[in-house]
This record gives sequence, C-alpha cells and structure tokens, in this order.
Amino acid sequence: MTAEIDVELHACIDFLETNTNCQQQLGSQIQQLLAQQNTEKVASLLVDTLIVAFNDPPSDKRTDHSYEESLEGCVQVISGFIFSNQVDRFKLATHLAQKLAQSEPFGPLRLRTVTRLYNSIPETETSQRLELFILNVQVASKVNMLQALAPALTRAEFFLDVWSPSKQDRRRFYQTITEAFDECNNETQAFEFHVKLLETFNGEGEDVLTGVESYAVKACKEAIRQPKLYRFDELLDLDAIQRLKNTKQHALLFELLQIFVSEKLEAFVDFVHRNPIYFEEAGFDYEACLNKMRLLSLASLGVEQSEIPYSLAAKTLQVEQEELEHWVIQAVCLGLMEAKIDQMRQVVCISFSLVFFLKSW
Repeated sequence: MTAEIDVELHACIDFLETNTNCQQQLGSQIQQLLAQQNTEKVASLLVDTLIVAFNDPPSDKRTDHSYEESLEGCVQVISGFIFSNQVDRFKLATHLAQKLAQSEPFGPLRLRTVTRLYNSIPETETSQRLELFILNVQVASKVNMLQALAPALTRAEFFLDVWSPSKQDRRRFYQTITEAFDECNNETQAFEFHVKLLETFNGEGEDVLTGVESYAVKACKEAIRQPKLYRFDELLDLDAIQRLKNTKQHALLFELLQIFVSEKLEAFVDFVHRNPIYFEEAGFDYEACLNKMRLLSLASLGVEQSEIPYSLAAKTLQVEQEELEHWVIQAVCLGLMEAKIDQMRQVVCISFSLVFFLKSW
C-alpha cells in the first residue's frame, strides 16, 4: 500500500474532518500510518470516524441531502479500502454494522451500507455472511425498513441450507428475525419465525426446554390471540410446547391451545365454565377468543361434511340461525373456507375448508 492518499480518499477524509470532532488532523494521521504500511490501523480509524459521522452528525446536517450524499461517498471509499487491503475485513465490517444498528439518522443509507458489507463478503465465508445478514435485519428493524428485506427473508431457509450454521447460530438467526418483526408489529411473520425458533429445541432435555419456557408460552398465547391466525396445529409437534402440559403454571394454557387446534365451541365453553377467571389472568380478550372459536368450529364442520344444515351450524356455533350468514361470510372473507349459502334448502354448501379441499364447484 502506497503512502499516497488518492483523490477519493482525500475527499472522504476532508468530509470526515469537517463534520466530526473526534478526529482532528485525520489526514495527517492516515498519511503517517500509510507511510508505516499500517493499513489495519488506517481502516480502523476510517471506520470509527465514519461511525461518528453517521451516529453523531452536526445538528444542522441530519436532514441535509448533500451531507447524506457525501456520507454515502465515504461509505463507498471506506468499504472499498477495507476490501482491497490486507486487513481484518470481517472484524471491521461487523464493528461498523453493529454501530449502525444502534441509531436511526440516515436510515436508508444505513441499510444500504450494511447490505454493501454483506454483499462484499465472499459466498464461501458462510459464517461471516450469516453474521452480516443478522446485522442487516437489526439495522432494517431499527430504521423501520424491514419490508425492504422481505425478498431475502422469504429465502431464509435457503440461506440456512447454504450456510449450514450451528444449532446456536440457527437459533440466533430465527430469534433476531422474530424480534425484528415483533418490533414492527408484523405479528404474522413474527409468529412464523417464532415457531421455527422453537423447532430447533426439539429433542433437547428438560434443562434446555425449561430455559425456553417463556418462548413456548408466548407462541401459545399468540396463536390463540392473533385475529388472523387460524392454523397453528404445528405447535403441538414442538417439545417446548408439549412440556407446558406438565407444568402447574401453564397446563391450562396448553389445554386451551389443544381446544383451539382440535375441538369445537362446546369444548371451549366447558373450559370457560371450569376456569371462569383464566382469560383475565392470562391477558386474553374473551370475546375475541369466543369469536375465533366460532369461526374455527364452522371450519371444522366444513372439513367433516360438504353440506352443513343450518340447524347443526347454529347449534355448533351457539347462535341463532338468523346470525349464521354473518359467520359464514366472515369465514369466507378470512379464507377459512369457500362456501355458498342455500337458503331454500337451509344448508351451507362447502367446497373448501382450511387447507382441505373437499370437491370442486
């Protein structure tokens, strides 16, 4: 590495010296370090100063478009320096990404920067790409841009197959994504990755499962509580969930989950009668649970028979026959079934219920 500072690096240094207070005479320091061929220290100095420019910009520059453009130019120059010299690239990249995940100014640029770092890591360096991917998710969550990663997140399982991470890293991967979706109030996708996280604990002993009890409880409560979530029978295949039935504190939660998965409204009402204060204690909205159970019961009837008499449907849902059309329409709108109401014959004709196709129209 030559001791000369090229034009682009010189412009980057000028910008950083002008807009940060932590590195006076940055240019002369870098010139001296380059003369000593200490590229590692140069790269570290540039990264630390870039972090200050991101996280502690002058107050009048936080919404300055020209400042952001210059900052992006620095990102390009510094990342180019890191990946074209013999330095600890992964250490520097993760340090920069971790710091960018701690604050919000220039959100889109933060995400582009960490994505650039991720893409600069060779595909053969699977553990490093995994780490930078996790940091990408954390930055996207911090700056409220998680949707920008949607295409990549839909391929999460593919990436894990390629990376072949350890069990602990796989758990960290799922947990990061779950927490990110939680923070942006995307309950459906948070639940999806929450289940994947719990799957990694199948086959573990009691001591490990005890440590993830809170995750299992949360998954059960989310499955019951979420108004758009109706298929969650896979929870009963999870060791962490099954363990709850043998705990004094959460046995009722497990029982209620089983009712939502495989029973009808009658079993739900019986549970309520036996445990009248449980819903309030557990933080559930009883009316919301009742409505959800009615819809699940209707869908269950649709699995059992292709034509449901009004009388049977009303009895199962514990509503008047005049109210039945409302519940059928709700079930259809939610995608729980495809159905037609035959008022002349007083039956609900089912062609599809949940994932089970019974016949064509």
